[in-house]
Amino acid sequence: TSPGELVMDADFHIIVNGLWAAGASSIEINNVRITASTSIRNAGKAVLIDYQPIRSPYTIKAIGPVDMRNSFERSPGGAWVRDLDSNYPIDVQITTRRALRMKAGTMPTVDFSEKVSQ
Repeated sequence: TSPGELVMDADFHIIVNGLWAAGASSIEINNVRITASTSIRNAGKAVLIDYQPIRSPYTIKAIGPVDMRNSFERSPGGAWVRDLDSNYPIDVQITTRRALRMKAGTMPTVDFSEKVSQ
């Protein structure tokens, strides 16, 4: 089993929620910007982000306050990452950079609306 087959959508949900809770203002997984309306789900063994498959190795980037790394490492998301690193053949590295670039977020679009009578 490859590391890519071990990581599930729930793992990404826990990590992303931990980053938001730690103060992240922007998050990206494998060059796909994550927003409040981004879909992260499994389809068989594949993880889909906004219905596009992503593949191992996974890179998660986050922009946030100076203490975000420490806050994340103390969070349930940080504990989850440590568990993945300790108990599965998954290499986890957390690094801090002074400068980081990522794609701009997109605004959600309205696909359907209907007037509600009162």
